[in-house]
Amino acid sequence: MDRRISYWFGAGAESSFGLPQGGDFTRSTLLDSANELRKALSNFYDGIENHLRDWAPRYNRSLSYTTYMGRQIIVQTVLFLIRTNHPLSQDDLAYAIDSFFTEDDMKHLEEEFKLMVLSNQKESEGIETKKPIIDNESLKEVLDLIISPSKITDGLPHHMLLSAIAKNLISYGVIEKYFHTIINPKSYGPVKYWKLINHYWQSYFAVTVPLCEYLIRHDKKSFECFHFEYTEKFKIKKSESNYTIFLENLREISKILWSENALKCFAANSEHYYNQSEVRNAVGIITTNYTPIINTIGPDKVVYTNGCLNLFEYPFELTVHDFSKETTIIPIHKMYFPFILGTSSIKPVIDAVQIQQIHKMYEILKKSDTLIIIGYAINVDDNHLNSFIRSFLMNNEEKNTNSVIYCAYCSRDKEFDKITKKKEILQLLRIYGADGEINQNFERLKVVKNTGCAKTLFENIAKIVSSTI
Repeated sequence: MDRRISYWFGAGAESSFGLPQGGDFTRSTLLDSANELRKALSNFYDGIENHLRDWAPRYNRSLSYTTYMGRQIIVQTVLFLIRTNHPLSQDDLAYAIDSFFTEDDMKHLEEEFKLMVLSNQKESEGIETKKPIIDNESLKEVLDLIISPSKITDGLPHHMLLSAIAKNLISYGVIEKYFHTIINPKSYGPVKYWKLINHYWQSYFAVTVPLCEYLIRHDKKSFECFHFEYTEKFKIKKSESNYTIFLENLREISKILWSENALKCFAANSEHYYNQSEVRNAVGIITTNYTPIINTIGPDKVVYTNGCLNLFEYPFELTVHDFSKETTIIPIHKMYFPFILGTSSIKPVIDAVQIQQIHKMYEILKKSDTLIIIGYAINVDDNHLNSFIRSFLMNNEEKNTNSVIYCAYCSRDKEFDKITKKKEILQLLRIYGADGEINQNFERLKVVKNTGCAKTLFENIAKIVSSTI
């Protein structure tokens, strides 16, 4: 009997379109100060408090970004490095404490790790001096390095620590604690609210700009009317004027991205994963991406688990609207922002559209007996989705009917450790044997190397599928 196959695609499946991956996305959406974008948003939201007086606070670009979130991410990453026994020198640890840790952070070190933190703490005649205030200018310099890891050279002081932080960014809890401000930003924290909104816009532009650049390279006419400023390499400049063009033309740009012409352009790459016949014949497609690229397969088959670029949330009205549709009414107060779920370990339920998409995913998995995962790194940021993968694997356990084929990216010139990767996935999905240890003999999870060549990958997948029939 033929297998009933569904596919699950993540950001890695769309990397060939120039979209940011993993750590790059986190850096551009949580660490980048985005000064030019905040200038454009300041004008875009100007006067909003006059339309929604009891609810919306005034946008203040000088307060809507601080180095606070970046510092938190650095501290959490250093704590992670300590927990995972990463080799940190005493000098690097002392530097991290001096530069980034508050007194509360230092107390946490002492309580959790039993480390006596002496750095910058002196006692004179029995009186303990307080830790000096963190130097924001120095912090900004460090954040700039972490945003662009290629700048961290061996000659820099503490380069090993900075490289480890850039490679292992931990952002849990940084954004999540701002979610409640959407209820009533004026009452629950105007500054926190605008930091959250900045994050959503940064996430939106981190994906939308390279997507538009891809289309411009293949179809310039669609974007000629917007008069963007470009770099010498034909990239859209990250300038206030360009962001303003986007913000003032969100409906028009959404319509272009979701147009038939755009879909034809995306589908032109016949060697892409989405153009393989096996994918087009799938029971359904699940994606954590935000883009319309996957709609080349057919929108009825596709589930967007984390929102998408054409959807915008009206928080005051508790509604979500599709800007790619001509019938969508855009409010005069402009109090809306992209409906996409970015880097956070908790995803808030905002609108019925989320429930509908999650239910559609559930129905697809229910009809399938094989799930093939491509370009998606199973991670704790998406535990709400990992639970569906785990449930799918553990379903009908006695009959051993359901299976997952996980395609792990690894370049051709690198050795691929299938056993280690499988163990890592089983740990993330919390699948253990009767003895409480990782069940390496769990045969319903198969791991295959993906070098980025769709044709080769699908040939290898076919072999695995045929062996399980």
